[in-house]
Amino acid sequence: MQVTAKLGGVPWAINVPLKKMMVVGFDVYHCSDRKGESAGALVATSDPGLTQYSSVVSFHKDKSELSSKLCLDMTGNDSFWLNINTCTLFDIIRNS
Repeated sequence: MQVTAKLGGVPWAINVPLKKMMVVGFDVYHCSDRKGESAGALVATSDPGLTQYSSVVSFHKDKSELSSKLCLDMTGNDSFWLNINTCTLFDIIRNS
């Protein structure tokens, strides 16, 4: 099962009633090796079963818990979403 998951297979899934939903997670790591820089990591799901995801890591200069590049990182995930779904996240927000 581990090999299947590493090759992009889905070892398990649950039925999610909302079909056009993205779950997003974000965390910051303050690097001791890179003086004064922090790494922000954003992970987001992209399919109705919440089993496919994309991730982005970006570095920012201050020691804040929220990256100044969060909007740019989220835009990159929107492109990944569009490759799998037939609409953009902005279309879903506009029609809600």
